Amino acid sequence: MPSKSEMYTSYHVASLRQWVVDVEPSEAAPNLIYLRGHCPANGTRYGFMTHERQEIPSRVQTIRGLKGIQRIEDGFYTSIVYCEPERQAALVEEMRGRLAQNGFLTTAEWEGRAAEAAVDADPRPKSHLRKKYT
Repeated sequence: MPSKSEMYTSYHVASLRQWVVDVEPSEAAPNLIYLRGHCPANGTRYGFMTHERQEIPSRVQTIRGLKGIQRIEDGFYTSIVYCEPERQAALVEEMRGRLAQNGFLTTAEWEGRAAEAAVDADPRPKSHLRKKYT
């Protein structure tokens, strides 16, 4: 049976993993950008685990409206962004900035946080814990 510390650490790592999104420009096509990661399509579904039930936009909602985006195909693990070829590099930087601003992590950031010391408190909100009756 895992200790409390090990359980809390696994909860924390699992909740953080849901917010990993890497922005990768396509090398083959200058008009494609890939959003890869474990972020759910509906950003509020699991957001309570690390964001305490605030309204959290999905990765696609976060990048909508940027100049140069022509179309977005949302997928469970990889979303494809069609853009103007001359704006690809600038859009990649803008997307990374917006995603970081909303609390999304890159794979490298996630690996760094997952390697940190054990968490000493349950990351789930208090309303999800069992009530103890005396």
